[in-house]
Amino acid sequence: MDSLGLTNELTKVISSNMHVNIQSISLSSEAGIFKGQVSVVVQNNTILKRLIDNIKKIDGIDKVTRVYKN
Repeated sequence: MDSLGLTNELTKVISSNMHVNIQSISLSSEAGIFKGQVSVVVQNNTILKRLIDNIKKIDGIDKVTRVYKN
């Protein structure tokens, strides 16, 4: 769900708390539903799993999925 400061909280968790670089980010909100795709570079799957878990803890985040790129 979209809420004031959600984008700020999301980027803070990714870049500040986890020290992961954001490669690209695309966010939108329609009818109160927040959607976004964030591309990051991580060193290993352990960091990725921890990052996903931390993003899920953000108030307003309902679902986080990994998208594989070839």
